[in-house]
Amino acid sequence: MSIISLDKLKQYKSLRDDAVAEIQKAEKALKAGLAKDIAALEKTFNKALKEIQKEYVKLGIVSKATEEKAPKEPKTEVAKLTDAEIKAGLDELFKKEQKLKSKVIFQTLNISRGRFNQFLEANVNYLKIEGVKKNTLYVKR
Repeated sequence: MSIISLDKLKQYKSLRDDAVAEIQKAEKALKAGLAKDIAALEKTFNKALKEIQKEYVKLGIVSKATEEKAPKEPKTEVAKLTDAEIKAGLDELFKKEQKLKSKVIFQTLNISRGRFNQFLEANVNYLKIEGVKKNTLYVKR
């Protein structure tokens, strides 16, 4: 069995590392080129698809792609409550419990967070806030 010199091993390792680096460079370049080609193909395909769909519409034919789109649901409008109505609702809630979570207030009074924040700003001394973020509780002063 022959003994390989340390110089030969170092030379082999150096050549192998160079080859790996070259392969990785080539692989990166190929991936970048493929990504550009795929993007270009998708762009031309989408343009052609739009043109075909426009022709379908002109002919009065509805394609399955346009048929499958779900109709947009109308936004549910939240009732516009006055500060007095909110206070009355909160008084009813505070008769049942000492501390209220914001979720309970929003659901029972059917008001949005924005409207409740406006109420809090207008009536600074009406509620006391305990806790932070998800653990916020409201207590009547």
